[in-house]
Amino acid sequence: MGICQICYNRGMSIALLFIALISLIFFAIRPIKIGGIVLNMVTVPLAVIFVLFVWGVIDYSTLLSGFFGSGSIVPWEILLLFFSVAYVSISADASGIFDWVAAKAISVVGGSGWKLFFFVFLFSSILTILTSNDIVILTLTPIIFYLSRYAKINVIPLLFAQFYAANTASMFFLIGNPTNIIVSNAFGFSFWEYVQVMGLPTIVALFVLAALLVILFGHQVTHRFELKRSIHFFLPSRTNALISSVLLVGMLISLSVAHLASLPLWFITLLFATLMLGKDLFRQYAHDIIEKRHKRNYFQRWFEKEYGSARVIVRRMPTQLFFFIAAMFILVSGLNEVGIVDFFAKRLVQFSIDLPTTILSMGVLSAFLANIINNQPMTIFLSHVLTSESFQRIPVLWQKGSAFALVIGSNLGANLTLLGALAGLLWKDILKEKGIIISYKDFLLKGLVIVPITLCASLLTLIFVLS
Repeated sequence: MGICQICYNRGMSIALLFIALISLIFFAIRPIKIGGIVLNMVTVPLAVIFVLFVWGVIDYSTLLSGFFGSGSIVPWEILLLFFSVAYVSISADASGIFDWVAAKAISVVGGSGWKLFFFVFLFSSILTILTSNDIVILTLTPIIFYLSRYAKINVIPLLFAQFYAANTASMFFLIGNPTNIIVSNAFGFSFWEYVQVMGLPTIVALFVLAALLVILFGHQVTHRFELKRSIHFFLPSRTNALISSVLLVGMLISLSVAHLASLPLWFITLLFATLMLGKDLFRQYAHDIIEKRHKRNYFQRWFEKEYGSARVIVRRMPTQLFFFIAAMFILVSGLNEVGIVDFFAKRLVQFSIDLPTTILSMGVLSAFLANIINNQPMTIFLSHVLTSESFQRIPVLWQKGSAFALVIGSNLGANLTLLGALAGLLWKDILKEKGIIISYKDFLLKGLVIVPITLCASLLTLIFVLS
């Protein structure tokens, strides 16, 4: 085969891989129904991988490396870690403990809109640290909206405070965002090593964000409000809430000391997810037995539907993301095989003059690319770039700085546009169903104020920590 033919085949492969990548992102953002077929983040990834395999753009080795990994990036571990954490978080939320804390706090703010505003910000931040940004955004958004049913209050500032806080606090723990997991697995960062580096940049970013939110939304915050009706909230099962809380906290503590026992993080999260699932299945079995033996009133049936069924919790799992993320791993593996990863690595090395320049360039680049191809595929791609042989030529500390700068860019970049992360698109759709329209332009205008400042503050703090 001639050189021209080889170059042509490589060029065609690169073009098709990029078309496939764009298709995945487009239909994840804009699902389309054609006849009886829905093109979304489940059907399109399956179709794209099948077509590329049939055309010979990818082969069995690409599929295997895309799932089992190559080098330090092991996709199946990342997927297992992400979904096991998601189950623990969703089950804890289903126990009612998060709603209970929120309702208690709302009832004691004394009608102060500012106290409620800062409570939403702090609660979203703390809850994200304990769970993940996606879980918090999808869980708290409807709750914040429903505040308007109890009080005459403008919920727009609260919704933005929650969204921005979730995508900022998610940097603190590596389980806060799937992108953190991808980077940490690629570089072998332990849970505690990650926190030691990212703790301070996250805290600084949250303080800066709080100040920016006051400036941006101060005139929209409802200063005083009265409850339209009293809030009566109770935990359906204190025992279930207690067990769920213990398992959630136990998982976090175990993750923080996993390096002492040389245990992989996915093993710990899988263990606690299994325990949580066992608890949920036992409760479901017990309720089914009671249902057969006794007539149950309306509240008991509602209780089982909303809180007692493991099936309900499983249905809340973001399972559609599995196909999207898995397909992205395979496409990135394909791009790696045709030389795109190495091409990017060589260009980035040219910008790596010193530690500050390396960190700043990677942070800005990743935040920008997150809004072009979405933060998860961007992180997968750049993780391969940072672990390539070409990039390994720079000092180890600079490599580490680039990795954590990638974490910062992938998280904060999601605050720039609604396209930066899947959570942004889901957030927009939830609000649209409730009658609240957030335009892409309005979100961008706010993001242009929020992101550059918080990004610079966080990256500069990272430089300080690593120096």
